[in-house]
Amino acid sequence: MSGADRRDSLGHLKIISEDGALQRDIPIRPKGNNAVDSLRLVEGLIWMTDDRILIYGRANPSTVEYAVVDVKSGKETGAYLCDGYSLAISPDGNHAACWGLVRHQGSDSSEFQSLEVDRKSVFPPENMLVDLLTKPVWSGMSNAVAIIYSYLNGPEQAIQEGFPQNHHAAVWKADAGAATYALPEGLFAADVQLLWDADNLFLRTDEVIYRLDSKSPSPVWIRLAAQSVMYSTMKESFDSVIDESPNSNRDVWPKR
Repeated sequence: MSGADRRDSLGHLKIISEDGALQRDIPIRPKGNNAVDSLRLVEGLIWMTDDRILIYGRANPSTVEYAVVDVKSGKETGAYLCDGYSLAISPDGNHAACWGLVRHQGSDSSEFQSLEVDRKSVFPPENMLVDLLTKPVWSGMSNAVAIIYSYLNGPEQAIQEGFPQNHHAAVWKADAGAATYALPEGLFAADVQLLWDADNLFLRTDEVIYRLDSKSPSPVWIRLAAQSVMYSTMKESFDSVIDESPNSNRDVWPKR
C-alpha cells in the first residue's frame, strides 16, 4: 500500500505476484467516486477471498470502516461499519461478523453494542442490553458465530454487589438464530478462548478445554482432559493464527 497521490486518493493498493511483478495498482477512494468518504486513513488490509480485499481504518474515534475492494475491477463493492477493530471473516470468505452499534427503544437514543452478521444485527434481542467481551469467532463450516458477553440489564444482572457478573457465550447459527449459554462456574472472558471444531464449540483455558453440549435437554459444558489429542490439535491450530492486529506492519498474502 502506498501513500502516493494523496491529493487524489487515500492511497494506492498494489497487488504483487510471488515473483514480484505488479499486477494491479488500485487507487483507494479516488476523488469523484461515489463511495461514502468515512474512511479517514487506510490502516491495513485483509484478504477475504482470492479476488476480494478489505481495506480498513477509523471513520471516527470509535467506528472502523472495512471497505470491500474487488481486485479484478478495482472497485469497491460494499463496506462494513464496526465498533472498533472487531470484524471477523468466515473461513469461506463469504460472510463477516463484527460488533455493531444499535439504538434501543426507550434508551434516550443511547447506543449499545450488538453482534452483526453480514450487516444485520443478530444478537441481542431488542429488550436486552449487553457488553460484548470478545471478537466474533466463526465455525469452520462458516455457518455459525460465537462471542462472549455480559448482561447490562435483565435478571442475570441481579448478582451480589462486589462480585463480577456471570459471563455467557452467545452462539448464532444461520439456520437457528442466536442461543446463549452461561460459561462454566468461575470462568470469565479473560480466562478463555473460543474455538470451533466443525460444528462443535469449545472453551480453551490454560489448563483444560470444555466442549459445549448444546443438544442435551439442559445444555452443559463438558470438561475434557488438557492432554487429549483433540486439545493438542486445536492448540496447534490456534497458535498458528497470524496476528492481524491493526498495528501489524507486514505484507498480506491471499488465503490458500
